[in-house]
Amino acid sequence: MIAKNQPKPANTKVPPPPPDFSAIDNDFLQILLAQARASAARQSQDRLAGWNKAIQPRLETQSISSLDAEILAHAEKQAASEVARLEANLRHAIARANAVAGRPTAVPLLAVVEPAPPSNEDAPGLELFEKDVVPRGQELLKKLFQSYSVSGVSISELLWQERQATQVEMNYRVWAVTAAFEATVNASSGGR
Repeated sequence: MIAKNQPKPANTKVPPPPPDFSAIDNDFLQILLAQARASAARQSQDRLAGWNKAIQPRLETQSISSLDAEILAHAEKQAASEVARLEANLRHAIARANAVAGRPTAVPLLAVVEPAPPSNEDAPGLELFEKDVVPRGQELLKKLFQSYSVSGVSISELLWQERQATQVEMNYRVWAVTAAFEATVNASSGGR
């Protein structure tokens, strides 16, 4: 027989569902990605500014054409514009994350994540990029600039190679922070 109107035991409260961190995780990832892209773009801008400064004495002695100097100066300005665009994206990502966290949107925020652990399946590819591809690309750019400086490669070839190296650097940084972020999320709270 089932008794009606029996009081329920006091400990039958249903626990609240676990918090949903997906919006915060996404905002944090967007900040990491924006930081990675802006960092690679800044490195490119710095490299172009260094090249531009290095050719000035040769421009004065007319051993480098003024058109080459204009092309290089334009490339530096394009890089500066790209840095400004990427930094604006970073500011917007920070503002969104601050809003989600209930903080004033203009509060500075730096997202940091530990590198992907060695057990991560992305680690071998990332290690190849970090220890071989990126450093060789930077070394190649140094050699190409030296070649350009002695009338070897053309300015267009130098700048094309610089854009390629910048894209590789950016791809590496984006992959590295994405892999590290995913490893961190998966390690905490069973992947949420």
